[in-house]
Parts: sequence; C-alpha cells; structure tokens
Amino acid sequence: MGAQQIKPHLPLRAVPAGERVKAILADLPADGAARVLAALDDLSRPMTAREIERSLRAGGMSSARCDYVATALKGFWIVAIMPNSEGPNDE
Repeated sequence: MGAQQIKPHLPLRAVPAGERVKAILADLPADGAARVLAALDDLSRPMTAREIERSLRAGGMSSARCDYVATALKGFWIVAIMPNSEGPNDE
C-alpha cells in the first residue's frame, strides 16, 4: 500500500491546529491514526542531556562546548537538533 495523500480540509489559518489534526486523523484508517500518534509521541519526546550532547558533537561542536551548551539547555524541552547542512553559521 502506497503513502496516503492527506489533503487539507480548509486553509491553514481557517481552522485551529487541534481541529486540523483531528480532521486529518479522522480521515486515516484506525491503524494509521494509531501509528501517526505513536510516531508523534516519539518525535515530540524531549531529548536527554546525553542525546543533546551527541547531536551537538555530530554537528562538529567541541566536547567542552557541547557540555557547556547541554548544561545551559537543561530544563528546556528540546525535541530536535539538526546541524546546518551548509556548516557553521556565525551570523
């Protein structure tokens, strides 16, 4: 079975986000909705300090700086860290 195309019901600003999500989930088969909710739950789980450090190191940051940044971010709910594909940006 191929990927199901989900068409917007109304323009994005016309319906609150929660209502759009409910409408999209209602259009999916029961097992599809459960799988989407499980994936969203996993994706929105806050990263641990160790995961933050690992992600920063993968982006080329030094270990000492990673430790400093991860400590500074303790208490924030960080759900994703992605390095800039163009390299460091010091703007």
